[in-house]
Amino acid sequence: MSRLASGQSQPKKRRKTMQLAHIAIDRLNISAVNMRHARRAPDVSGILPSVRARGVLVPLLMRPNGAPDMFEIVAGRRRYFAAKSIANERGEAEPLPCAIMEDGDDADARSLADRKHRPPRPG
Repeated sequence: MSRLASGQSQPKKRRKTMQLAHIAIDRLNISAVNMRHARRAPDVSGILPSVRARGVLVPLLMRPNGAPDMFEIVAGRRRYFAAKSIANERGEAEPLPCAIMEDGDDADARSLADRKHRPPRPG
């Protein structure tokens, strides 16, 4: 007799959780799975005024990269580069809000989902 037929419920799947933290910008780098991973910096002119005025409000999505206290950005590359630009202007960097994924989380799918909410690249 199956579990459902006998009145037993199915075992619950463990939900993945993310840790939220503010992380120093020098502890971050761009992940190779980031859909917009490239050698040159992205155009951040559209978000720079907002980030300059209010800071980064939406957490970057990251995962540990194997080195102690270092993380790779899965989604949020433009926010990261905008924050770096402002840090260079001011001579100091504020820690960035980050959502840290657990090992085994689907980074490719999350990066693709982040890409849908952004205007297409020119050219």
